[in-house]
Amino acid sequence: DPFRTTRSTRKVGLGIPMLSQTCDYCGGYLNIESEVGVGTKLIAVMGYGNIDRPPLGDIVNSIHQLIIMNEFIDIVYKHIKNGETYEIDTKELKEVLDGVSFKELEVSSWIKSNIQEGLLEIGVNGYSGV
Repeated sequence: DPFRTTRSTRKVGLGIPMLSQTCDYCGGYLNIESEVGVGTKLIAVMGYGNIDRPPLGDIVNSIHQLIIMNEFIDIVYKHIKNGETYEIDTKELKEVLDGVSFKELEVSSWIKSNIQEGLLEIGVNGYSGV
């Protein structure tokens, strides 16, 4: 049911169905694996060159905010373009930081820089999505 959500802030949800439809339009797919007490893995694949792929927008700030505002959730962001991969895994960051919050200015700035530099290395302009 595309209009169902488990959130308590709203009675309807369209995010996952819309993402799935966008992936389909772009020659890709959406795969969701979820296990109670373990977590949820969402893989969204879209063809970069597909005319129906929407711009990614400000991906650097989007992923940065997702990470620093949800530091009690393990997040892995993986971006693949033309066989090149950038990945950031908050579980690994937490181990290195040993209790230091992602919201600390130096940590937050490093995370943002890491995302931006990592995406640029694989040929992704993190602000325009091209």
